[in-house]
Amino acid sequence: MKISEFNVDKPVKFISAGHFISSGEWIHPTRRIDTYVLIIGQNGTAYISENGEEYILNAGDTLLLSPNIEHGGYKKSENVSYYWFHFKLNDSAENTFEEYTDSLTFQNEHSLILPKFYESLRQDKLFILANQLLDIYESKYSNIYAGDYLMTSILIELSEQFYKNISHTLSDDSRNIYRICEWIRVNCQNKITLENVTEQFSYNKNYLCRIFKKHMGTTVQKYINRLKISLVKQYLCSTDKTVQEIAYIACFDDEKYMMRLFKEFEMMTPGQFRNAYGKTHINSK
Repeated sequence: MKISEFNVDKPVKFISAGHFISSGEWIHPTRRIDTYVLIIGQNGTAYISENGEEYILNAGDTLLLSPNIEHGGYKKSENVSYYWFHFKLNDSAENTFEEYTDSLTFQNEHSLILPKFYESLRQDKLFILANQLLDIYESKYSNIYAGDYLMTSILIELSEQFYKNISHTLSDDSRNIYRICEWIRVNCQNKITLENVTEQFSYNKNYLCRIFKKHMGTTVQKYINRLKISLVKQYLCSTDKTVQEIAYIACFDDEKYMMRLFKEFEMMTPGQFRNAYGKTHINSK
C-alpha cells in the first residue's frame, strides 16, 4: 500500500469536479494532466492504471492520481459511475507515494496521510461532502475559497478514515463492535432490527445494548437509523427518485416515519435537503 503525507497548513487549490456516469461500454482515456485527481467509486468497476500500475476501483474505493504522470484505462467497463475532483497543492510541490510501514505517524497537526488507493471506506460522509462540493462548483460561488475549503475537508475525511483504520489497536469488545458496525453498514439497505444483529453475532440482547452504547455513545437502533438516513441523503443528492421510492429502497416500512427521522437527524425535510445540494456536473466521457 502506497501513502503520502500532504501538508495542508493552507487549504488545497480546488480546480474542478464532476460526477461521471458511463453510457454503455467505456474505458478511461489515457492522459497526463498537471493536477491531482481524486476518484471515489460509486457504482460498477473501473480499471485504471497509473505509470504502469493497475488499479481496480469498485464502489466505496478511492484512487488518488498524481500530477504529470500518465494514467488511463487498461480494460473496458460497463455501467460505471464515480466522483472526480481535480486539485493542486498551494506549495507547488508534488508529493511522492511510498510503501506504508507500521511506524506511520503524523509529523504535525497540519499533515494528512493519504493513500494512493484505498478500499471499502465509509461512503456516507464522503458522498455528502462530495455532493456539497459539486453543488458549490455548479453554483459558481462568488467566494473563490469555498471550493478550496470543501476539497480540503474531503481529503481530511479520507485521511482520518485511513489513519484510524490502520493505527488503532482494538480490544476484543471494540473489535466486535467494529465488526457489528461494518455489518450494519453493509446491510443498511435491508431491513435491520436489533434482533437481527443479536442473531447474526450470537449476542445476548441486553449485553449487546450495554457494550454498544459504551463504545459508540448511542443505541444500536439509533445507529441503524443514522446509517439509513445517510443512505437516504446519498439518493437525494445523486438521483431524481421520489422520497417515497427512496424510503422503499432504504427499507423503511413507512415513508412518513422516514421523513420524521430525517428531520430529527438533519433538522430539515428531505425536500429541503435535496434543494440545498441539487446541482451537479455530470459527464459521460
